Amino acid sequence: MSTYNLEIPEIGQIKVTKKRGMRSMRLRISPKGEILVSTPWNIPRNIIYGFINDRREWIVKNTLDTAIPLQDGMIFGNNTKLQIIEGSGRKHSSVGSSGLKIKLDGKFDLADTTQQKYIEKKVIEAMQTEAENILLPRLHYLAQSTNHSFNQAYVKRLSSRWGSCDSKKNITLNVFLLQLPEVLQDYVIFHELSHTKYMNHSPEFWLHMDSLISNVKIHRKQIKVHRPRIEPRF
Repeated sequence: MSTYNLEIPEIGQIKVTKKRGMRSMRLRISPKGEILVSTPWNIPRNIIYGFINDRREWIVKNTLDTAIPLQDGMIFGNNTKLQIIEGSGRKHSSVGSSGLKIKLDGKFDLADTTQQKYIEKKVIEAMQTEAENILLPRLHYLAQSTNHSFNQAYVKRLSSRWGSCDSKKNITLNVFLLQLPEVLQDYVIFHELSHTKYMNHSPEFWLHMDSLISNVKIHRKQIKVHRPRIEPRF
């Protein structure tokens, strides 16, 4: 493996990693906003430049798209409303039929990073419970209905992937998957179930995916629009 940086006008620095055994180039943006390109070992730089330039618009959009500060009234997860309560005394939170209530010690300040981190932590905790109640039963249902088997299943906060499946057939789904449309949730679940049969992205793997869900190429493109993070809405 070999790594170097490219500097491209209007985009900035891009970290390129050359790997032996790769078949195609891949582009992603890390949770920290780093632009990362993985490429087969023998791809020349002019081809890499062209690959990046073809995706310039997407890169600029997603690197400029900063996280939205969390505030009262926002909806997150499946359909949970955030309620922020100002006051004094110990901070605490609770989840009920009306949504997630977060009690702060003092006044709410949208620019207060300490408050934002506390609220984010509680939002993700609430999403974790919700995801376990929605995504895991869906995983079991789709596995059973399509004759797939797996070992253990988990919901976790993953930094860049929507899901994973290891060699022991343990499946992990990203907690932020809960925010995507149901068809994309199913796409990711089928993707990981397919890895219980094919631990690669070979042509056989994609043929298997085609047998499980329609419009695979469209869903694969659509999911790249999203990033694994809190995507609140009003």
